[in-house]
Amino acid sequence: MSALMAEKPVTAATPTRRKIASLPSRKAPDRYGKILGELGTVADSNSVKKPVAMPVTTPRRAYDRTAFASPPTPVAKLFLDPDIDRYAPPPEVAGKPEVFAAALVGRAIEVLLGTRPARQLQTWMTPPVFQALVRRASLGERVAGKSPARHCPRVLRARVCYPSPRVAEVALLVNDGVRTRAAAVRLEIRRERWHVIALDII
Repeated sequence: MSALMAEKPVTAATPTRRKIASLPSRKAPDRYGKILGELGTVADSNSVKKPVAMPVTTPRRAYDRTAFASPPTPVAKLFLDPDIDRYAPPPEVAGKPEVFAAALVGRAIEVLLGTRPARQLQTWMTPPVFQALVRRASLGERVAGKSPARHCPRVLRARVCYPSPRVAEVALLVNDGVRTRAAAVRLEIRRERWHVIALDII
């Protein structure tokens, strides 16, 4: 009996906890790409387009806000529309194309300089030319700021040729108040009026 009392008491075995293997974590899919840095550096170039860089200017090569080139123009509609007589003379109400081009180029230069609202020329331009002019004018304002006061643009010379009776191409020499520039305009009769379908100022 005493031998039984001397034995150590039997303690209940502590239950062991089974370790459960942790599942691999799943990251949410990145639908919009990873954008790093304050300037919007794109890690995944396939999903997000890179930001458009601002033009670089130097003291030797300053930003020319008056220079402009419209996007490439497709074939004139009058050559594709069978209902329009391409050999019909332009209506008298349209006026001379060189006079219309001279007035429009002067106003387009004022828009690029920020002294005239672009919406005043919307009626006389095709949508691609007008949108390109608006973008160029807003870019010039962000890069060069407000343009100083200048004299109104003055057309020095204008020459016109007619690829077709209802299409006119006008080459102009114009002074924007600082320097003399060359300009080229392609006009087309639409709704019995001249409309600009291409414009370049260099």
